[in-house]
Amino acid sequence: MIDELKNELELIFSGLAKYEKDKSLPQDFFKKLLYEDDWSFVIKIHTLIEAAVSESLAAVINPKLLVVFQQLSLGDTRTGKLKFAEAFGLLNENQLKFIKLLSNIRNKLAHDIKNIDFNFSDYIANLDTNQSNNFSKVLTSLFVDENKTFYSQEVKKETKLIIWLNSVSIINSTAFSMVEAKFEKLQNKSLFMEMRLRDIEEATPSEIN
Repeated sequence: MIDELKNELELIFSGLAKYEKDKSLPQDFFKKLLYEDDWSFVIKIHTLIEAAVSESLAAVINPKLLVVFQQLSLGDTRTGKLKFAEAFGLLNENQLKFIKLLSNIRNKLAHDIKNIDFNFSDYIANLDTNQSNNFSKVLTSLFVDENKTFYSQEVKKETKLIIWLNSVSIINSTAFSMVEAKFEKLQNKSLFMEMRLRDIEEATPSEIN
């Protein structure tokens, strides 16, 4: 399984190269995140997800609203980005739960400078049994069933990697939603042009003039 994971990671790194280029990110930015300290990792990966969700919402609803979505909180359950993403079906239930969990951690780190030495090992050690079980459940919920057992056993040792994999999966999902939205708009434009041409062909000369 470990060898499989290494091979999959190399494929993921390769696939992320285009995304990094399109977003003007430094080369190997995603790969280098895995070598960041835990505090920096959480702040940066959360920022990437937040930007991806904003762009996806704008692509699906109205590109002119990108600036508006960028100003919204990500995790606000009433008026935040996730509420819109849920309403428009851009993220599924497990993705929403994961982002909310990551947002909770990020907010604790960003709003108190004393947490700058944050690390996942201490964080997990301070969770009670219910919190620990929920943490593991949320982090492994995005994996296919055949891999859940493996990742459940690795949550405490490979927390950063598992969060990274989930985050990349969500960013990829939002990028796909953007492609779908653009394709749908092109289809609608093509349909409009087709209908307009048909109207012109069926119209009498006096109607055209």
